[in-house]
Amino acid sequence: MANLLNLAMAAKMAGVSRRDVQQQIRDGKLHTFEGMIRVAELVRVYPDTKLENTEMLTFVTEVKRNAVNKLNELDPERLVQQIGELRRMLAQEHQTNVAYFHIINELKTRLIDVQSQCDKKDQAMLETMMVWLSNQMDANKIEI
Repeated sequence: MANLLNLAMAAKMAGVSRRDVQQQIRDGKLHTFEGMIRVAELVRVYPDTKLENTEMLTFVTEVKRNAVNKLNELDPERLVQQIGELRRMLAQEHQTNVAYFHIINELKTRLIDVQSQCDKKDQAMLETMMVWLSNQMDANKIEI
């Protein structure tokens, strides 16, 4: 497989268009193997082919093939394990959020208590803060 190139890679290495490579194949001057072109065959027809890129192209092709194989070999047990871990993390975050909701609710209650003991100016300031807090919670869809 290392010495086989697809038409696009072969054309790029030979410095010609894909159409030119296809024409050489149709004319019987360039032979293919299962739709791929051997490097030696490409050099025979296009002697100026740049071979220094062959190793890198082969490496990239191998990496791509391995990546596709890994996608096709997903391990169900590993996926179940990951889902379980994500569920645990989600539950922990939910508990943290519930705790924050209770803290915010307690803060609102205490602000109301403090507000009742303040003069008019401070009451207005506390009212502004509570409206801001409520608006922030609404904007972020936080319900207590």
